[in-house]
Amino acid sequence: MKINLRKKAYVYLVLLLFILPGGADSHVGEHSLIKLFSDKIKTDPENPVLYFKRGSQHRYAGHFEKALEDFSKARSLDEEYFLVDLGVGLVFLDYGWNKTAEVYLKSFLKYSPDHIVGMTSLARAIARQKRGKESAALYEHISKILEKPAPAFYLEMADSYLITNNYSAAIKTLDNGIKKLGHITSLDQKAYEIELNTKLTDKALLRLDNLIKYSPQKERWLYEKGQLLEQEDEYDKAKDAYLKALEHYSSRPIKRQNIPVLVRLKKNIDLALDRIGQR
Repeated sequence: MKINLRKKAYVYLVLLLFILPGGADSHVGEHSLIKLFSDKIKTDPENPVLYFKRGSQHRYAGHFEKALEDFSKARSLDEEYFLVDLGVGLVFLDYGWNKTAEVYLKSFLKYSPDHIVGMTSLARAIARQKRGKESAALYEHISKILEKPAPAFYLEMADSYLITNNYSAAIKTLDNGIKKLGHITSLDQKAYEIELNTKLTDKALLRLDNLIKYSPQKERWLYEKGQLLEQEDEYDKAKDAYLKALEHYSSRPIKRQNIPVLVRLKKNIDLALDRIGQR
């Protein structure tokens, strides 16, 4: 039964080579690793591992059609070379063919169920299909295996919870990431945005204090704090936040102050102080 399924997958892969844009004749500027594996294939043309490795390099370079060609060749040389399903799944995930990616990734995980890249890629493919509960459960499973996931892992896991509007679980996920990795701006910022959007103003203000403390862009978050306090009619506290934002801006070297994003921020701070002064 497994062999039949794999034969069907191989046939499907070959057919897709003809319907994806570009095809076999598209120009590919080979970089050094692709050339290296191409040279090795010339001396060992029946080795499926070499085609898989070259296909992976084509994928990294964005040459998706060439990657599929190499994976297809690897499959034709060895039907039981299960890493091919991972490679093909990743290609389709890059393309945005999420359901097709899911099929190949699940096929791969049958033979390597604890493969981290396979599991996280599957979770991503499922999340993109708006199946939040499934993807969140898979991320939870992975989080128990990984000792120290990257910040992006926690961001994606939180996004899976947000698909089903499970805001508390999303914030808990980000806080768990902060406990493991420290106060990384992207994690605190994501949690702040959720707290702000769900009207958890007190918690959002506390989160801003962390962003001000740990982020190098202190004037940005002080300005955000001023805006939030102003919306809450806390004008004196808002003014204090704006003034501190201006202070941090002014402490930067002149060259840094003239960066367009900081010039715009300075203008907004000045407008906010003028607005507060007219009350």
